[in-house]
Parts: sequence; C-alpha cells; structure tokens
Amino acid sequence: MLMLNIINFITGIVKIRISGLFPEKFINLCIAQNILLWKIIETQECFYAYIRLTDFLQIRPLVLRSRVRIKVMEYYGLPFIKKRLKKRKVLVIGAIISVVVLNVLSSFVWFVDVQGNKLVSDLDIKQIAQNNGLKVGIAKSTITVKNIENAILYHLPTVAWTSVSINGTRALIEVVEKTLPPPLESSPADLVAVKDGEITEIVLIYGEPVVKVGDRVSKGDLLIRHSLVLAEASKSIRAKGIINAKVRYEALGEAKTKEEQYLRTGQRKVAVAVDFNNQKLWLKKADVSQYSFFEKEQICKSFSKWRKGGFPVELHIDVYHELEKKWSLQSYDQAVEKAKIQALSQIQNIIPLNAQILKREIEVMSDEDNMNVNVKAIIETIEDIGQDLVIEQ
Repeated sequence: MLMLNIINFITGIVKIRISGLFPEKFINLCIAQNILLWKIIETQECFYAYIRLTDFLQIRPLVLRSRVRIKVMEYYGLPFIKKRLKKRKVLVIGAIISVVVLNVLSSFVWFVDVQGNKLVSDLDIKQIAQNNGLKVGIAKSTITVKNIENAILYHLPTVAWTSVSINGTRALIEVVEKTLPPPLESSPADLVAVKDGEITEIVLIYGEPVVKVGDRVSKGDLLIRHSLVLAEASKSIRAKGIINAKVRYEALGEAKTKEEQYLRTGQRKVAVAVDFNNQKLWLKKADVSQYSFFEKEQICKSFSKWRKGGFPVELHIDVYHELEKKWSLQSYDQAVEKAKIQALSQIQNIIPLNAQILKREIEVMSDEDNMNVNVKAIIETIEDIGQDLVIEQ
C-alpha cells in the first residue's frame, strides 16, 4: 500500500467529479480499459473518484462514449510540484540563496543568554564571557567552553556552578548561585488575616492581640500588633502567634444529562507545506469545504541536519479530521456525581494541606426537566489565617 501511494505521488493524482445521466457507464468503461479509479464516492448528483494523471490524459474517448461531464476538483503529486516550481523560479532561487547564507551564518554565535542568576547581573556574566572569547558574532569553532566556565567561577564568588552550551546560533550560560542565609527579621511587622473567617483560637507569642475568640474578621484585618521594647523606644518586636479561625469555602459544579459531542468520522484530508525561513511553499492543499465540522491537527518536523546548525527549514503537515456532532446521554445520578466532583475539586485546590475539615455539605439544584444539574459544595475548615505585614520605617 505504501509503495502504491509513492508511485501515485510520483506519477501525479487527480480528483475528478463525474456527472451526467450514466456516470456508472463511464466507470465501467474505465475498468474495461484497465484505468484505475479509487476512493469512489457516490452522492445524489454525481460521483467523486481519484485517477492517475497518465490515465486522466487518456479518458477523453470514454467521456464522449458515456456522455458524462468530468470536472477536476483537486490535483497533487510530483508533476504538479514541478509545474509550481517552474512558475516560482524567483522563490526557489531565493530559498537556495537563503539556505547557503543561513548555513554560513549558523556557524557563528548571534545570541548570548544567561539563566539562573538572581544576585549577579546578566551584564557582569556576559562581560566575563566576552573577555574569555564568547561574544556576539564570533565563530563557534574558536570558543573554548571550559575556559569560560572557569573564568565565571573565579571572578564571581557567589556562583556555585556554571555551564556554557551552544545550540545553533545561541549560546546559553547557566549559573547556580550559592544559597545565602536568610536575613534577620529586624523590620517591625503586624499579623493580619489572609482570608475571611471566625476566630476559634489565639496563641500569642509576641505582640498585642486586637481580636478575641468569636470575632469575625475579613481579609487584611489586623490580628496582632507588634510591640515596642520598653528600654529602647526605637526598637520593636515583630508580632508572632497562631490565629486559628473557622473558614468557609463554596464552589459550584455544573453538568448536563444531554451534552453535545464532536467525534471523528475517520475521514480526513492532509495539507503539506515546506517552510523556508518563514516562506511557505505548499506541496499539497486540502479542501475542507465539504466538512461541516472538523478538527485541525498540526505536525511540524524540522530537518535534523539543518536544525543542529540552527537553519530554519521545517515541514508543516496539517491534518483535517472530519467531525460528526452527536449527543452524549447520561443519567441524572451520573450528572450529579460529575458536578459534585467538579465542585469539590475547585475547593480542594485552594484549601491548605494542614487545614482541619469540620463540615462538608453538598446541595443539588436542577431545572424542571433535570437537563441542567448544578451542585454547590460547602466545606468549613479550621486553619491558621495569620500573615506577616511588614511595616515600612
């Protein structure tokens, strides 16, 4: 089958529409003359079929004998590609020149990037690399990666590890900085609520509490105020403590007992193009006008030899899958369960791992026909809602 497809592609393929009073007679005459027709599709008005280009040029007598009308719908294959290329000589010559120029340019470094640094600036790292032979416009063959890595480690004490790699025309300098001890907490800070809730427990460590058990607080409300050291009025102690509160979460899940689905029919059409430096040359196009619904699948393949050299030549394949609209049915109980899982998942994604769950409620709502099902999930937890708020001095 694969060999037959290759032969057909080399000889050229034509998709034709056969219309008239007796299209079947034309098909029978072709069979009698050993003319191959395949993928024959019958509609209310005509037939569609594929035929080799060499056979297509010989069917005129059969068309006259069967009194049918033939219309070319699509054509593709090597003969038609050659014809297109002859019409686009300028584009082909430009593509060849681009290949040559880009192959030459790909032997140089045109981009230098830095990753992983937070304390050290990109400029400092690039300057050290430049002083040791890595800069924009330099030939890749002259770069000594080990020397650059050693120079960065020597001149930047805060860097623990570095790696220099060259991929195409891009040089990437990756660094890992040494982990420094966290700064001392010297700035004054209050403890504020990170979310709404009802206070259930207060464990005071430092500071002055401004709420009591049973109070309802909103996000951002002050919980514990920092305090000043009596001996030194200018020195303060950060507020610290545990403020446990009852927090309520709500989420809504939706599901239907009858939903639209779009499923593939198995029919598909393929379009193929070659991309030369963002200039597309179509080898084969796809007519999807007959599809009411379709799904497009894009496949992009780079030529491995050129990809390693940084040359942007790619093969684009677009596959159009015909879709058929169908209805997916499920029971009312199945829809409720689906909506319930959806609602609970939304809440579970935002509840802290150390929260204690007090209560879980599920409320089911649906329309009169039970077509649309809504489920409200309510979860109450006990959790620490305190968060530091640094006070600018």
